[in-house]
Amino acid sequence: VVCNATPKPPEGDPGDEDAAYDWRLHDAAGIARDSKILLFQGGMARHRGLAQLTAAGGGLPSDWRLVYMGWGRYESDIRKLARLADPTGELIRFVPPVPQEELAQWTAGATLGVIPYEPISLNHIFCSPNKLWEYPRSGVPILCSDAPEMTRRVNEYGIGWVIPREELTPHGIARIVSALGEEELARAKLACAAFIEKENWSVYEKRLLELYARL
Repeated sequence: VVCNATPKPPEGDPGDEDAAYDWRLHDAAGIARDSKILLFQGGMARHRGLAQLTAAGGGLPSDWRLVYMGWGRYESDIRKLARLADPTGELIRFVPPVPQEELAQWTAGATLGVIPYEPISLNHIFCSPNKLWEYPRSGVPILCSDAPEMTRRVNEYGIGWVIPREELTPHGIARIVSALGEEELARAKLACAAFIEKENWSVYEKRLLELYARL
């Protein structure tokens, strides 16, 4: 299997635990710098659990904010749902997509990256989306739906938490986020570095080159 993993971050990159975050995500979203961010980045499409996630955004603890950073045909629907879940516009924020070469710096501002895909097809059930590597590359733990490839990596490396299928609901998502303590988040953040050390593009690049060599 050749996964679309990210490159290993260089020293001083946002994936380096000693690198400083420059607050760009908080500032662009208009969020206080002491707020925690639950981030969804990437394409806004149906069946990615975004309706449930948006509704959960209105029920997060007072020190959390839900931020969408991306694009997609479903964005207008998500914004409508956000106004219902958060009429004041304080809890759910939207940030435009950013250049790929800057993505790691933006992602680094999140406390937790979410991948709440719904198990509607084999494509979703067996998916291993870019976000599975993009979040940890920036030192950001993951909250993901229960899909085999994501669940295996999250549990094996301790880089986040899995949403049980029966809890892929607004209440279930909000409950899991609310229960996370500072120490748990810190441990998962540290584990991200070990994950990327073992799971990065250089590992899969060798497999791909070996495959080409056999053709």
